[in-house]
Amino acid sequence: PMPVGRSRPADNPPIEIGIERSSERGFRVRYETPVGTLTEEFRTNPESPNIPWFTKRKLQSIEDVKIFMYALETARCEPHFGPFERAVERLADDGLVTTSGPASPMERLINIDMGVEALTYALNDDPDTMEACFALMHEAHLEAYRIIAESPAEVVISYENTSTTLTSPANYRRYDLRHCNDYAAVCRGAGKTYLTHMCGRLSGLAESLTLGQQDGFIDIAPAPTGDVRMGEAKRTWARGRVLAGGIDATASTSLSPEEMRRYVWEVLDEVREEAGTLRKFVLGTGDALPKGAPLPTLCAISRATREYRAVV
Repeated sequence: PMPVGRSRPADNPPIEIGIERSSERGFRVRYETPVGTLTEEFRTNPESPNIPWFTKRKLQSIEDVKIFMYALETARCEPHFGPFERAVERLADDGLVTTSGPASPMERLINIDMGVEALTYALNDDPDTMEACFALMHEAHLEAYRIIAESPAEVVISYENTSTTLTSPANYRRYDLRHCNDYAAVCRGAGKTYLTHMCGRLSGLAESLTLGQQDGFIDIAPAPTGDVRMGEAKRTWARGRVLAGGIDATASTSLSPEEMRRYVWEVLDEVREEAGTLRKFVLGTGDALPKGAPLPTLCAISRATREYRAVV
């Protein structure tokens, strides 16, 4: 296996980062290092103006991974709590401000840096390099979590986007499980709540999820975007932990307010009847709220929840 260890930033020449417009709605980011250049490209669209979408990911080959590892060896995390503190001040008593921690190495590569196809080939073609890359990423992520542990944030969320459409149960158990458990340990040691965002298909991971040390699972999606029945999840792998989600994201644009009211009652009935409790259950959309969701339908969710709690 390749040697693993992060060097001091002063030991390596700096990485130059440049951003340039590539089209009317596209832009390109270049990372210039002494050992090579990485490039990623993005595009925005009217349907999602605030989230740019990849048209090219920065890691296309094992050689790109090695350049990425140079960047990992060089990078350092520094505390910067100002934006979080300003958000807390703005929100005041109207809600709870959370912060995000890095996703586990494999899920970050799948979702951001590499994509599932390139990662799958790399894991099979050069497992030693990929293991070394995971180790470097995890070391960097732990550094970030230790800084987060000193922050004023009460709740830390790792946006894993876990789904068996992207991650096999064997790979989840081999990589993600232990990485997330390490992040959970750091957060727990500082008295913080650590949650993992898992918005995909999870039924094939149920056995492994029972071994997770996170305080809860959020933005869980039922069919069609996911495959989770909330009552079963709350009774089994999420028992005793926070479980959030349960509303099919597409329902917000396909149901009338009255239909949404009945749907919410059905979800709450299922959880209460199967798990025997609504404790540590947060009702919400399964990951996202579609653009164009009518306000009366959204208001029906909170109204139906209040009515349900008043009855049961």
